[in-house]
Amino acid sequence: MLPANISTFMKRRINRLAYGHIRKNGFTPFPKNIFTEWKTTIDCGIDELKSMHSILRYFSWLIIPFYAMKLKWNLAIFVLLAIFSFAVMDTISSAVLVLISSYIGTLLLISIAIKGYQLVLRSMTNGYRLYKSQLLQMLNTLIDLVNQEPNLRSYYISEGKEDPEWFHINLYTTTEYGVNGIDANYLESKFNKRINQFTNHREFIYFQIKVTGENLQKAGSWGEDTASSIDIPISELSEKERTKQIEKALKELDEMVGLQPVKDYIYELKDWVALQNERSKIGQPISKQSMHLIFTGNPGTGKTTIARIVAKTLHSLGVVSKGHLVEVTREDLVAEYIGQTAPKTKKVIERAVGGILFIDEAYALSRGAEFDFGREAIDTLVKGMEEYRSDLVVILAGYTKEMNEFLKMNSGLKSRFPNQIEFPDYTPDELFQLALQQLKQEQLKLHGEAEKALYDVLRSKQIAGRNDDGNGRLVRNIIQQAVRKQSKRLKQLEHYSEDELTMLRAEDFNPTVVDTKPFQLEEAFSTIVGNEEVKQHIRSLVAQIRIQKMREEQGLSKGWSQSLHMVFKGNPGTGKTTFARVLAKVMKEVGILKSGQLIETDRSGLVAGYIGQTAVKVNEIIKEALGGILFIDEAYSLIPKGEGDFGREAIDTLVKGMEDHRENLIVVLAGYDQDMDQFFAVNPGLQSRFPHVFHFQNYSAEELFQILVIQTEAENYRLHNDCRAALWPILEKEAANPSSSNGRFVRNLFEQAVRNKALRLQELSRLEKDDLILLKPEDFIS
Repeated sequence: MLPANISTFMKRRINRLAYGHIRKNGFTPFPKNIFTEWKTTIDCGIDELKSMHSILRYFSWLIIPFYAMKLKWNLAIFVLLAIFSFAVMDTISSAVLVLISSYIGTLLLISIAIKGYQLVLRSMTNGYRLYKSQLLQMLNTLIDLVNQEPNLRSYYISEGKEDPEWFHINLYTTTEYGVNGIDANYLESKFNKRINQFTNHREFIYFQIKVTGENLQKAGSWGEDTASSIDIPISELSEKERTKQIEKALKELDEMVGLQPVKDYIYELKDWVALQNERSKIGQPISKQSMHLIFTGNPGTGKTTIARIVAKTLHSLGVVSKGHLVEVTREDLVAEYIGQTAPKTKKVIERAVGGILFIDEAYALSRGAEFDFGREAIDTLVKGMEEYRSDLVVILAGYTKEMNEFLKMNSGLKSRFPNQIEFPDYTPDELFQLALQQLKQEQLKLHGEAEKALYDVLRSKQIAGRNDDGNGRLVRNIIQQAVRKQSKRLKQLEHYSEDELTMLRAEDFNPTVVDTKPFQLEEAFSTIVGNEEVKQHIRSLVAQIRIQKMREEQGLSKGWSQSLHMVFKGNPGTGKTTFARVLAKVMKEVGILKSGQLIETDRSGLVAGYIGQTAVKVNEIIKEALGGILFIDEAYSLIPKGEGDFGREAIDTLVKGMEDHRENLIVVLAGYDQDMDQFFAVNPGLQSRFPHVFHFQNYSAEELFQILVIQTEAENYRLHNDCRAALWPILEKEAANPSSSNGRFVRNLFEQAVRNKALRLQELSRLEKDDLILLKPEDFIS
C-alpha cells in the first residue's frame, strides 16, 4: 500500500509509469536512472492542485502568475495596487473602487492560500519520492525472486482497477507443473516475506499474486517482450530471439570488471557449442563434452553473477531448455535424519532440470563426520547428473583450497567436472572500477581528492589470497561505510545543498585514526639494546625500499620485486622476535606490507601427526600471516627425523606459499647459528629464497645491565645505586657464556629480585612508597 500523503491521482500516475516501463522492457529490473526519467514526468504542482480542487480551474488564470512568485513579491504587488487605487480614488466611482478593492483582497488571500498549499505540496512531493523509491526497490526484489522460481513460465504485473493502492502479479506456470502444481497463497506469502526481509517496507506495499495455468503468450496480455525469455523453452524462441539473448548475455559479461580468464572460457564455450551446432546441420557427428563446471576463488569475485550469464548463454545456444539458475547450499540438500537427504536433493535437482544447478560452498557436503549425510547428497547428485545429463548443468563453487580437498576426497566427482575455472582476486585498479560502477548505480559522486582516497583505501585493504571480506564485498563495505560517515558529517552542518547529499568527500573514505603519528624506525631502535649491525642492515634495506618507491612514482621502475624473506641467527634472548615486530611495522609504513602483523609459530604450529594434515596447518597459518610477517622460531626443528615425520611436507608447503604470496608475505626463519646452517645444508634449494641473513650477537655485560634498567623502569621499579657494582660479576659471567640466554637471563634475574623483595618487605611493619619501588642489591643476590 502507498504512503498516506499520496493522493489517488498521484498513485495512478506513478503506477502507470511503472506499467509503461514493464510493457516496454518486459519483466526486467528497473534501472537506477529511472528516478531521473520520472522526475520530469511527475511533478506535484498546480495540475495536482487543480485535480484535487476543480474550482481552482476557474481561477487558474489568476493563480498562475502568482504561483511562481515569492510571497514578498505578491505583497509588493498588492501594496502597489492599493497605492494606485488611492491615487485614482477621486477620478473613479465608488462602485469601481469597491470592485478594485475586492479584487486586490481576493488576490492576496489566494496568494497566501497558494503558499499554504506549497507546504502541502512539499509533503506530497516527499511522499511520492519515497513511494517511487520503495516501489522500485520492491519490484526489483520481486522480479529477482520470480526469475529464480523454476516452476513459473511467464508473468506480468497489472494495475489494481478497484483500488489503485494494490498491485496484482499474474504468474503463469510451466506446462509440466500445471495450475495445481503451485500454491498461490504460498507464493504470495513467500514473495512478500522475502520482499519485507530485503526492503523493510512491508507497511507500504504488498503484492497480491494470482496463479494460472494459461500460457501468457497465448493470452496476449502484454506482448512477447513482457515474459522473461530465460524461462521460455528454447524451442519457442526464434533464431533472432536466441541471437539477441546471447548478445545481451555476452554484453553483460564484457561489462564486468576484470575476470579475463573467466571471460575467455565462456567465449571458448560459446564458440565450441556454435561449432557443434554447425557440424550437426551438415550431418557431421558432434563432440560430446561434459558441461559441468567448478568455480573456485575467494568470495566477492563474481561467481554467482557469472553462473547466471552461463545459464543465459547455454540456454540461447540450446544446451539447456529453460536456462534458469537454481542456487543452493548444503542446507538445501542435506537433511537431519536418515532417509531424508536423497529425496531433498532429488527435489532440488528436478527444480533445476532445464537450467543450471549452482551449489555454493560445495565442499561443505564432505565434512567427514561419521554420521554426516553429505555423502548421500553427493551420491544423489551424481545419479541426477547422469539421469538428466542432456538438460542439466551443475556448477560447484567454493574456496580454491577447500574445493581441491573436496575433489580429492571424492575422486569420482573430479572426472565428472572436467572444467575448473579459477576466479582471481581483483587488483586495486579493478576494485576501483567496481567502486565507480557501484557509485554510479547509487547515484553518488566523488568530490576532489575523494577518488585518490577511495583508491588508497581499496589498495591497502585488498590482500590477495586473504579475502574473506575482500573483492566485491570490500567495495560494497567501503562505500557503505563512506555513506555512513557522510551522513554523520552532514548532520553536523546547519545547512547543506542538495548536491552534498550525493557527494562523497575524501574524509568519508579515511579510516578513523586513533594515532596519526607514523611509525618511527629510529625511535623504535632507541628502545632496543645492542645489535647495531642488525639495525644498520635494516636501515639500509628500508632506505633502498623508499628510494625504489620514489623511482616508481616517477615512472623509473615498476615497483619492488626483490625477495624480503629473512633468516635470524643467534642464541635465545638476543632480540630476534623484537626485531621482527619492528620490521613488520616499518614494512607496513613504507608500503611493502598492508597490515603489518607478526604471526609467531614453531614446529608444533606447522606439523601435524597424520598424513594430509600438515599442509592444511601450514596453509592456514600462511593465510593468517598474509599482509604481515610469518616468524618461525627454531625453524631447524622442521628437519625430518624419520620416515613418519611430516617436516618435509611442512617445508614444501611453506615454499609454495611463499611463491604464491610473494607480494603479500615475508617469512622469517629463526634459530641457533649452527642449527640453521644444518637446516639449509639439508635443504640447499631453500637458502636462495632467504637472501637476507641477520646475525644476532650475545649481549655484553654492559648491554645486559642496560636491558635490566629498561625492564625495571617498564615495571615501575627503580634500581638502587649500589646494584650496578653488586651485579657486575654476575653479568660478566653470563656474557662470557657461549650458551647465554641473554635477555631471558635478565628477565629471570629481575623476576627473582621482585620475589626476594616481597619476602624482605613482609618483615617490615610500615612501608613507604619508595620501599615498594626500590630494588636493592640483596634482592638480586639470594
